[in-house]
Amino acid sequence: MQNANAENIKNETLAQFIRHQAYLLEDKHGFRYKTAVFEVELLLGWFLKLDINQIRTCAITGQLTVDAFSTYAVSDFCGIMKRRLNGEPLQYITGSTHFYGLTLKVGPGVFIPRPETEGIVSLALEFVQKFMHFPIANTASRKVVLADLCAGSGAIGLAVAQSLQNFRSEHFLEVVAVEKFTRAFNYLKVNCTQYAAQNSKSVIIPILGDAGEIELPVCDIVVINPPYIPSEIELPSDVHVEPKTALYGLGEDGFEIPRAVIKNAAQSLKSGGYLLIEHFETQNEVAEKTLQENGLSEIKHIQDLNHRPRFTIGIKN
Repeated sequence: MQNANAENIKNETLAQFIRHQAYLLEDKHGFRYKTAVFEVELLLGWFLKLDINQIRTCAITGQLTVDAFSTYAVSDFCGIMKRRLNGEPLQYITGSTHFYGLTLKVGPGVFIPRPETEGIVSLALEFVQKFMHFPIANTASRKVVLADLCAGSGAIGLAVAQSLQNFRSEHFLEVVAVEKFTRAFNYLKVNCTQYAAQNSKSVIIPILGDAGEIELPVCDIVVINPPYIPSEIELPSDVHVEPKTALYGLGEDGFEIPRAVIKNAAQSLKSGGYLLIEHFETQNEVAEKTLQENGLSEIKHIQDLNHRPRFTIGIKN
């Protein structure tokens, strides 16, 4: 199915226009129709600076017609749809993504955080709050340190920090967010700056460096969301647009990079501290073994939203 030209589209109602564009996505990428419609509505809302409910209302009531914005915008929007049809992620086109209640800047060169990763945020938040209930012996003990390694856009560390805004404690949280690659690090800095002014309970420090080598401060909690996909796994076409350095974990088991990051992180983790790692669904065993080899015990495996083994947790001896 080919994209229609702007002149033909002018004669469509908004509802017809949305359906037509959704059929194109459905045909090109094999999306379910409802998913395709949702994506078109999101893109159209972003393009017209309307929220998705306004778009849906306009489509139903006819308050907004395609012809009303066709003279200057239809061809531009078709250009945006062409980018999506060619496999560019929706989040790269709009320049942002939603994660754990945050709106984060993303774009080419940075991994787009997935809904499944919100599970590790909830786990990390539980452990941070546990440390924040500890009695304060001195000024130094007020600080709880969380390392967000392979941080990408900063999604995990920022989500934990922002969730503490209304948490009553005399402690404060220091998040050390480490990202190796410059393009991703630029988004990390932007996102940290965006939320720093809103946060009085946390300090967020973005650091450009290799999480498998960099010297880290003494940490209470380490959260790792490394590249971990085994090389033989076939990924959807639009995922290939994201940086391969954020996807593939290298080695026969896809765990070469995670193994190095765990080893380095464990050296900075204080006794009784927690290490949490996200991994591929077949990597429970290697994750547990690697944590044990690096002085962690009481290993637990946690499933993600889709009931797949996704996270492993250990406590430093």
